[in-house]
Amino acid sequence: MPSRKRPPSETCATSELSFLGSAKRRAIRSSPLPHFQRSLKRSLPLTQRNLKALEDSQNIADQPLCLATLRPPSPTRPNNNLDTSLKLAAYHIFVDYGRELPLALKQHVSTVVLAPRDPNVPLSPNAAKNEINLHRYFLPLPPDRTVKEVWKELSQPRPDTAIGYVTRRDAQSTDTLSATAFTAKEERLLDGFCLTQYLLFPFLTSQWKTPNSNENILHAHNQAARDGAVIVNYLYNFYSLAYPDQGPAIIDTAHYSFTCDLHTAQI
Repeated sequence: MPSRKRPPSETCATSELSFLGSAKRRAIRSSPLPHFQRSLKRSLPLTQRNLKALEDSQNIADQPLCLATLRPPSPTRPNNNLDTSLKLAAYHIFVDYGRELPLALKQHVSTVVLAPRDPNVPLSPNAAKNEINLHRYFLPLPPDRTVKEVWKELSQPRPDTAIGYVTRRDAQSTDTLSATAFTAKEERLLDGFCLTQYLLFPFLTSQWKTPNSNENILHAHNQAARDGAVIVNYLYNFYSLAYPDQGPAIIDTAHYSFTCDLHTAQI
């Protein structure tokens, strides 16, 4: 029986499919091996040691990643010489709160401190010292454990300049002998209750800042408040011991601080 001729369209489709099939088989046979097959190394021998190493590597990979390793470190408070106003307030040292002076101190400032100096009255035997350390014993104590744990201790009290009464040692070391406010016996008594060895009873301290530095007038305010609190504590303790039957007067424990950044000066 003669074979039936296929329509041209069917013949073309069949030959096209045959061509695609043979081309696909050639492409499969001639395509390069995948990367992982090319890089496959020789298998390790099946030993207990190699099985144990494989098991350990899978256990490490299956362990969940600890969230603590992804958490950023907690912020910490800086521990340096820049006591902030918040830290000082925690220690009950209040900077620039705009409070009125007590009446007795206000009258003393207006009638004594701001009064013109009489040229006939001799000057007090004072001395000025630069960058002296004040005794840390008189720093305000933290009011509770939380303040100490959160804010740590206050920094070292260190005014840039301190003006107080000259010591006999410094007075006698000058070319011309200077007058002193205390006798040798009185100074020996004061040595047992000493704020600083360089001068006695500092009544004015200052903090100086320069423009374009890493500290400004606000830092000077905080440092001056810290130094002033130390001196007020010292004076309060001194007069409490000297006059145990009466409390120290507010005028006796007052201290004056001066700050300047070469543009602004405040006292």
